Amino acid sequence: MIKSVFTRMDLYQEIPKNSIGAEIGVARGLNAIYLNHIIKPSLLYLIDQWDENQPALDYSGQYNKHKINLKNRAKIKNYYKEVKKLFELHENVTVKRLRSDLWLESIEDNTLDWIYIDTSHQYNQTKKELDLSVKKVKKNGLICGHDFCVNPIWADGVIAPVIDLIQQQKIEMIAMSTEPLPSFMCKNNVE
Repeated sequence: MIKSVFTRMDLYQEIPKNSIGAEIGVARGLNAIYLNHIIKPSLLYLIDQWDENQPALDYSGQYNKHKINLKNRAKIKNYYKEVKKLFELHENVTVKRLRSDLWLESIEDNTLDWIYIDTSHQYNQTKKELDLSVKKVKKNGLICGHDFCVNPIWADGVIAPVIDLIQQQKIEMIAMSTEPLPSFMCKNNVE
């Protein structure tokens, strides 16, 4: 049975304390604050490319080049500095400005106790991140993420690759939040 909780912060209560984890797709670091505060990990990796040139998608799934959107996208280059400053006194936190798949490829297999994915929400990238995560997260560790829903912007770019791995029996859904943009929590079945 899949456990149902109200918010993703409730899901974080299920992640073991003093564990090693990563959030890929950090943005301004708000969720990273919750992860660090609730889980109290011994080591927390915060990975994002913080690329202001990466175009945003509009509700039709097309790249949005509207003037207001481009202005907001330009602010992303400052997010890296903001997150670095936010966690500068936290010795357990490592902040890396790197593409998620490159970072995942760079770490040893079976390194992480858990991972939280909240990146592009595009099927191919999310699938690649999940495929790498089942190798990098220890067996019975947790593979979690945000926006487990169909949405006009990213369609099924998060939900479809998660379901693909469930059908392949590489992961098992154990919990999800019931908020409007739900988070998921899966147990890793891969050794």
